[in-house]
Amino acid sequence: MKRILLFLWFFSFQDLSCTTLRYLSFSELVEKSDLIIRASVQDSQPILRKSHIWTQYRLRVLEAIKGPERQQIFILQPGGVSGRYQTTVAGSVKLSMNNEICLFLWEGKGGIYQILGLEQGHFQLIPVGQNIFVSMTPQQLSGLSSTSSKSIQ
Repeated sequence: MKRILLFLWFFSFQDLSCTTLRYLSFSELVEKSDLIIRASVQDSQPILRKSHIWTQYRLRVLEAIKGPERQQIFILQPGGVSGRYQTTVAGSVKLSMNNEICLFLWEGKGGIYQILGLEQGHFQLIPVGQNIFVSMTPQQLSGLSSTSSKSIQ
């Protein structure tokens, strides 16, 4: 009985939460995104919103695949580090400086862009000469099918 009470007491002080997302196929990512861009991260900074830490990224847009052309865009990702405090969100992607990426973005309230489906809408790009290769997780690969090979206009 003491162990159960100790267990309950310990977890009563924890902020228990989780992230649950519906799986999106590649076709759904294309359809549901407001913007699809090829970009590189220029800088990032933590932002406190409603007692949660978010990370704001400033991206240099290399190519707009879907949506209007622009030179840069700011996006928000849940999680980040502010001083000695850290928020980690399952499925959230930590973007690395100057890496080339392809992002599927949705526009939220106030024109704030976020990655659609968290890590589902993030693809690491690897430029090799004149070619660009896409680094994909096994989960991302499973979303591809013969019907996913549509041209995005």
